[in-house]
Amino acid sequence: MATWLTWWDVHIEKGCQDILNADAQLINVIMTSDENVLPKTRDSVIKQITSEERTGDEWVQIISGGAKQHQAIVSAIVQKGISVPTIAAVGDALIDVLTSLANGTVTSPWGEAQYAMMDSLLKLLDAQQRDVIGIRLRSMFFAESVEPDDFAIPLSKYGHLIPDIQPSNPQEVQRIVLFLAYLSRTPESLPALAKLFDEKAEQIAAFKYSTGLRSTMGEAVAKLSEITPTLYKKFAQTKGFKRLIQSLKRAARDPEPEQDT
Repeated sequence: MATWLTWWDVHIEKGCQDILNADAQLINVIMTSDENVLPKTRDSVIKQITSEERTGDEWVQIISGGAKQHQAIVSAIVQKGISVPTIAAVGDALIDVLTSLANGTVTSPWGEAQYAMMDSLLKLLDAQQRDVIGIRLRSMFFAESVEPDDFAIPLSKYGHLIPDIQPSNPQEVQRIVLFLAYLSRTPESLPALAKLFDEKAEQIAAFKYSTGLRSTMGEAVAKLSEITPTLYKKFAQTKGFKRLIQSLKRAARDPEPEQDT
């Protein structure tokens, strides 16, 4: 069918000048077919997305919209390694979106389509640009104004971009504890978040904990022995935590009987 439509390439191209009003299935067929199928239309829609005049705000709109047409085109751009002149604006848009998600200020519906677009756009960034996003994500994670309810999902999806999650002060320790507590309340909903904390176990355990913070972190980690086994094992083997973890484990296994009144 797509080959037959090639005879109508010029007319179809005109009908795709407004991508969002074009048929989503048609756009997908064009983007996934051989390059000889509707070449004029293909080039036209790609050039619309990769326009040198596209601003960061416009990229934010594309992400927020999560339109199937845009997703099909961006996926093709990623797959074929097509250059995006406004790639810096793409990075800025991703940071803007992540900031809005972290602050709970997103005004449009947010779901799989929006995250799929973010995933695709992240693939367009080079290592340095992804590192910048990781650094900004670290700042969001440790910001006192950011609530786990708002940031848990973005963190679970993109926390791997954070280069180092080791806390540098007591306040940052408390932030990690806050997210661990959130995870212990909703263990089945965010397996990716549990995986993130397991992957960062070495960094989290490397901080020099005071006696008070040791107790706070130990209690949080002890509740996650089955949810984040790597994190639990790391702290259970860390000096200053071994006896505490063992004590908490015994207390959980053998709770004190209630006193008769």
